[in-house]
Amino acid sequence: MCNVSDPNPSYLNLKMQRKPVLALTASDGPRKEELTDLVAQHWGLITKLFCLIATAGTYDSLKEKLGDRSLEGKIERLDPGDRGGLIEIAYHVVMGSCRALLFFPDPQDMKLLRPENRSLRRVCTYKGVAMFQRSGAFLDFIIRIRDLPGGERKKRYPGRVDAMAESLIKHPEWIQPHRNKTIALVAHDNKKVDMCAFAIKYKPQLERAGRILATGTTGGIIEKYAELPVIKYESGPHGGDVQIAHEILHKRCDALIFFIDPLYVHPHIEDIHMLVEACNLKKTKCQVSTSYDEAKHLLADLLPA
Repeated sequence: MCNVSDPNPSYLNLKMQRKPVLALTASDGPRKEELTDLVAQHWGLITKLFCLIATAGTYDSLKEKLGDRSLEGKIERLDPGDRGGLIEIAYHVVMGSCRALLFFPDPQDMKLLRPENRSLRRVCTYKGVAMFQRSGAFLDFIIRIRDLPGGERKKRYPGRVDAMAESLIKHPEWIQPHRNKTIALVAHDNKKVDMCAFAIKYKPQLERAGRILATGTTGGIIEKYAELPVIKYESGPHGGDVQIAHEILHKRCDALIFFIDPLYVHPHIEDIHMLVEACNLKKTKCQVSTSYDEAKHLLADLLPA
């Protein structure tokens, strides 16, 4: 989704959206210069094989090198990485539309420690998305893709539209329109009983919500025992936290109730921190509560009797 608040928004034309997504992001300074030089030098081949999405700074650097006309319809400008752009890329990875990430970090860049950076790298590893930090390996990769027969290339690297459609055909509930007062309910394994008890006790209030979102396992428990309609995303380790963060990023979620178990080591801890941090971005309007007592007050304020 394009950032429509940008004074010079970028849109991908339909022909480009038939191609798989290549995401671009880099630390400021020499590494961003290195990435944009690489992409500019091989622009024709790269845009023949991929549609592109890029965080704001990387996009703007490419725009300076290539000009508006070269970029038009072929690349989408996202928000800056720490303002939602990396969450957007991670979402494309989870949904299967992003098949490669060109990520040129500066080892001294403190932003690499931010949860959205760590989450993006985790979901790329989990989903088997090719991630490149040097030009040589990336060039070998795109040459291999170029040399694949057309049918095999399409099968192994489905286009953005096709990948999204495949996910949404399996889960049509994921594209239900945002209704007033959407609430996300997420709980770790040792807190799922607490979340179920919360949903049962406050079922009358929750029934007034426009939508209830949840990660997969938590949502199934709430549906079964509280008998509430729930839109179930993937489980947390499989990318469900990223999907809910994406809803928050686009102002399609009004509140997050997240019962966290601080004593357990979670394999997707980066996604957990990223999800909570998404609520704190200036562009979002999502309240967040991580305890039972806070949650009941949040619910009373959001969905008064």
